[in-house]
Amino acid sequence: NNKGDALISFENIESVETAIEMLHESNIRPDCKITVSPAEFAMKGDEYRERKRQKIDAVEKKRIQAENERRFAWNEEQAASVGLKIVILKHLFNPEETKDNDRLVQEIEVDVLTEVEQSC
Repeated sequence: NNKGDALISFENIESVETAIEMLHESNIRPDCKITVSPAEFAMKGDEYRERKRQKIDAVEKKRIQAENERRFAWNEEQAASVGLKIVILKHLFNPEETKDNDRLVQEIEVDVLTEVEQSC
């Protein structure tokens, strides 16, 4: 038996309030007024069972954040500039040269950071 209910999920919590403001008691067809309200969640059964959460590492978290920023960008130009930037530098130094030379390691770190800040 269909009650005529619908469930709409939003990515951002702010969108729920916006949908309520814009659509509550509006007509989707002549003589067909709709009611829009936030979902009400209630526990089913007597005991609470916590859902297992997926563990996300730092790189995956950054990738998800970059993807969300791209998806919610206001224009295509802004969306194109957002993304996860990974660079692999090969043969940057000889491990033998840096073994006992902390100063060389610091110089390499500073050089790489300077280049990255200028380029990205």
